[in-house]
Amino acid sequence: MKDYRSRLQVLEKHFCIKDIPTFDQFKKAWAAADPLSRSVLAASAESGNIDGWGKSWSRYMTAVRGYLLKMGEIEPDAKSLRQLAAEMEGDACEIHS
Repeated sequence: MKDYRSRLQVLEKHFCIKDIPTFDQFKKAWAAADPLSRSVLAASAESGNIDGWGKSWSRYMTAVRGYLLKMGEIEPDAKSLRQLAAEMEGDACEIHS
């Protein structure tokens, strides 16, 4: 459990960015990021569910989403994480019925 907390703290520190990077700055940071960090950020951006985390985070994620779409790293019409979870729960209900 301690390792997970440490990892989350590193991710929070890494992505707690005040200024929105330019596209070139983002591409450089993306290339240097580890696979787990890239997948977490991509999943957040791809879900499109970026409201509710504050205005600065919403602006940052809107820019990041645009950058990742431009780079071809995420799909524009991908299902949100909530939609995927709801579908999985629905399948689980059918299996246990």
